Amino acid sequence: MQPRRKKPLDGMYLELAKAEMIIRLLVEGSSVATVERVTGVHHGTILKLPVLVGEKCERIMAEKIRNVEVRIPPSTQDAARQCRSVAKRLSWGASNPLAPKVR
Repeated sequence: MQPRRKKPLDGMYLELAKAEMIIRLLVEGSSVATVERVTGVHHGTILKLPVLVGEKCERIMAEKIRNVEVRIPPSTQDAARQCRSVAKRLSWGASNPLAPKVR
């Protein structure tokens, strides 16, 4: 007796080729309504598929990628700091005398 093969789409009743097409269309920027019309797959299934793919990718990354040091380049840190200062000014309003002075 052969061992049962794992289903790549868990419990979804969807052909793998059609699932690949759905993901490809979504990545290219097609709307859910367009994907539904092109593939004939219910929009609920289309919305569940990227979640499933993301969970599987996260699981693979957790298994394969270990002990990676993440360094943020200084230019990225400066850009983030500038974005935060602009957001603070916008949230307080530029003409508000009580607005904090942002460096």
